[in-house]
Amino acid sequence: MKRNQTKHSKHVIFISYLCIRPGSRLVFSLSSWKKCVPGRNMSNEVKQSRISLDKQNLELVWADTHLSRFNVKWLRFFCRCKKCVPEFKGLYLVDIPAFPEEMNLLEVDVGEKGTNLSIQISGEIYPDHVIKHPAKWLRERCNCDACLHDVINARDVISRYGISAGVREMPKMTHSELGDDEGVFKWAKTIMEVGFCLIKQVPLENGIVVEIAKKLSPLLETTYGKYIDIRLSGGKHGSNNKGALPLHMDQPSYESCPGVLLLHCLKFDKTVSGGNSRITDAFYAAEILRKESPGDFKTLTEVPASFDIVNYNITHPCHMEHQKCHIVLDYFGKIVGVTWNPDQFAPVRLRQSDVDRYFKAHRKFSEILNRPENQITFRLEAGDVMVVNNRRCVHGREKIVADCGSRHMQTCFLDLDDVKSKYMYLGHKLSKNLTPPKVGNTCSF
Repeated sequence: MKRNQTKHSKHVIFISYLCIRPGSRLVFSLSSWKKCVPGRNMSNEVKQSRISLDKQNLELVWADTHLSRFNVKWLRFFCRCKKCVPEFKGLYLVDIPAFPEEMNLLEVDVGEKGTNLSIQISGEIYPDHVIKHPAKWLRERCNCDACLHDVINARDVISRYGISAGVREMPKMTHSELGDDEGVFKWAKTIMEVGFCLIKQVPLENGIVVEIAKKLSPLLETTYGKYIDIRLSGGKHGSNNKGALPLHMDQPSYESCPGVLLLHCLKFDKTVSGGNSRITDAFYAAEILRKESPGDFKTLTEVPASFDIVNYNITHPCHMEHQKCHIVLDYFGKIVGVTWNPDQFAPVRLRQSDVDRYFKAHRKFSEILNRPENQITFRLEAGDVMVVNNRRCVHGREKIVADCGSRHMQTCFLDLDDVKSKYMYLGHKLSKNLTPPKVGNTCSF
């Protein structure tokens, strides 16, 4: 075996292999390098490094024998030197289109302790620039199949908590618990992981749901304003009628529908029968659909539905329509988005060849969502605030029977990304060891 070999700080860099004769003894074996094992302690020390034969990839062997590979362009464009990392987001310091298409790795130095990498390439456009990477930063971003699998699974709280994990009653907190950061963090954590909860003993004050919501994030105003009044006496909102409300997500006619819904029960007289609330996890139902009827599942990821709301006679006149698939998959084939609302369902605009298969899949998914064993049913009481991840869960209401008495609710919305951001910030502030969760906003990360 012939090879070009150089040494840098006691670490051998294998630049290329020209040929391997039968019986030759390799200095190392790629097959002996271990993949990630979930939960194992990761080493941040590089023991060996090698530039691939085509000079496009850097291979690093860590002290725990794990192997990582990094593309030359990835290494250059995400360089961590002071010239390339902005002091704050919004500064464009690396002009990617200005670089040539052909770039090659030339030399790598992993440092005396194998913890800091210096990399030189061909195709560099900035004079005297050397790519810098802390080994720890690289190890945390290893993109091998095993590491990507581990990262995605660690973030997938949807599959590990809530209805997917057998929860069949509403998690509860009291209003008094929201008086400090620990309480708000606990609340946000429940929304992130379980997807829904009840806040009990909330004062029966008009508009207080807005003040509670602001503990998590700025308010998200919609076509109905800051909040919606829901009464049996009627009004220009579907929830004001006494009929049953099917399981749905609110406001799907937005390109990105509201992320978190808060519904405050101000009054619900015992003389008013019916009106029980229902909740289920649409992501859980979508996974059941994928298992039970993969053809229908595929249809709902390919053939879009239409949603609209057109009303010029409300406080904020609106004309909104949007076409989107009921189920969204990401690059990794994971379910990252679900949209469902029979109330704002509009005539689908489809090729005729897709109409039958769409409605067949629509019927099957609806049947799974409405299975009693997949739902939580409960009656709201005055002083309750129901909180729901509106991008992950669907909610509905049974028919109301009211010969006398009244029922009064107020609801408002938050953006899901804002709530997730508050959760991560509070975790940092309170020294929690958090992994950013998958929340249902069309992304696994």
